[in-house]
Amino acid sequence: MHLIDMGIFIAYMLAMLGVGYYFMKKNSSQEDYYVGGRSIGSWHIGLSVVATDVGGGFSIGLGDQNGQWCCRTTCRSGQSCS
Repeated sequence: MHLIDMGIFIAYMLAMLGVGYYFMKKNSSQEDYYVGGRSIGSWHIGLSVVATDVGGGFSIGLGDQNGQWCCRTTCRSGQSCS
């Protein structure tokens, strides 16, 4: 790694530790930690559900399906499948 890369990496890690420390001090109970003090809006919950679904589905489950679909369409058009 170059010196600039190492500097960016260290700065990022320190920033993430700072964010974690800030929110650790902001939580006052287990309820704050586990359910956000029950103050999370419906938009946040919806975006979290969509991100979980899309992230897991596209990065793990559906990646292989695309390869199979491409192969079938190539074979149907008369070209050889390898």
